[in-house]
Amino acid sequence: MVMNLPSKESLEIIFNLSMLGFVSGSMIALGLNLTIAQIIAPFKHVKIVIRALLANFLIVPLVAYGLVSVLPISEGVRIGIILLSLSGGAPFIPMIVATAKSHVGSSVGLMVTLLIITIFFMPVVVPRMLEGTLLNSWDIAKSLLAIMLLPLALALSIKASFPRIAARLQPYAARLPSISIVVLLGTVIALYSEVILASASILPVIPFILPPSHEYWLSGGW
Repeated sequence: MVMNLPSKESLEIIFNLSMLGFVSGSMIALGLNLTIAQIIAPFKHVKIVIRALLANFLIVPLVAYGLVSVLPISEGVRIGIILLSLSGGAPFIPMIVATAKSHVGSSVGLMVTLLIITIFFMPVVVPRMLEGTLLNSWDIAKSLLAIMLLPLALALSIKASFPRIAARLQPYAARLPSISIVVLLGTVIALYSEVILASASILPVIPFILPPSHEYWLSGGW
């Protein structure tokens, strides 16, 4: 009996759905577990916020640009590293902080701040680092709003208005990103295993898979 493997189109659909489940699911799980007061509390410490912003929008992009200038990598990988280094507010910031047993609410506040700044930062900086590239703030904003900020805002409103319901929903919501990330990694391997195995140029991307952990550490943590 021959087992039919999923087609590339099917894997791409699974990839997109698992990405959505991970990102939006993470925001919902966080919102159901936190209050707005917990999220905005860290902004009383202005120096820490400034350090976090400098780490994200100055140090990481400069390091990335330095890497792509000296490493023998393809043009596609070079562009990818630069774009990734300029994108603040990754949804796994709070997960990394939770693993470190630090203040998750603070990390969510940082994440939202980075997202908002990224919307205006990338269209200004990307054309200067990648000649001929044009970005529109609204194109960036609408995707971030749809899959990150709106789910977070909805979950926070449920937490504020119906805390008992939020407490019941939160454990179930927390499972979605965990399941989604496993499926996501599986589809990435299935879709791009040949590229990963055949191209050593993909290796320089690895240090930038977890840029938020660098930023959080550089900012001194919360």
